[in-house]
Amino acid sequence: MKVVGLIGDTHVPDRARVIPWKALEALKGADTILHVGDLTEFSVLDTLRQVAPRVLAVRGNMDPEGVRSKLPKMVRLQVEGVRIGAVHEPPIDARKLADEEGLRVIVYGHLHKPFVRRDGETLLVNPGSPVMPLPPFIVKPTVGLLRVEGDKVEAEIVRLR
Repeated sequence: MKVVGLIGDTHVPDRARVIPWKALEALKGADTILHVGDLTEFSVLDTLRQVAPRVLAVRGNMDPEGVRSKLPKMVRLQVEGVRIGAVHEPPIDARKLADEEGLRVIVYGHLHKPFVRRDGETLLVNPGSPVMPLPPFIVKPTVGLLRVEGDKVEAEIVRLR
């Protein structure tokens, strides 16, 4: 089994000084970590590299130009038999994106609200935010985990408080 850690909307240092240690602890053991945008500075990726051997990230709408220009809009990866795509903003037509890219999983951020939902054969996952969930006091800080074994994939939202 392979584990992909999911994190997004960390907004370091604009809205949080650092990634909370509970988030890093929840991501330990992941083979890969996907950051789905709004990291705001590259030190976030350095921190995540201390937790997992492979870290991938996409640009977010709140990332400054110096960060945005160095990150792709979309990341694609294959874990065992499962093709995964990561973007920052929710795709307008997830099924179309999944069909065009051959994706079984689409991970995105932007909303700061965690969820896992199936749309036909496609698994949609938003890991939420470990530092700034929206709306406040209703949704707790979270990260996500994807567990992939062969062609089977499951997603879990991990609450940090």
